Amino acid sequence: MLIAVLTLVITIVVQINKKK
Repeated sequence: MLIAVLTLVITIVVQINKKK
């Protein structure tokens, strides 16, 4: 499940970066 967590974190980071 580590991969799933990493994918989720990456997705959140990307969304935050897009908002900037």
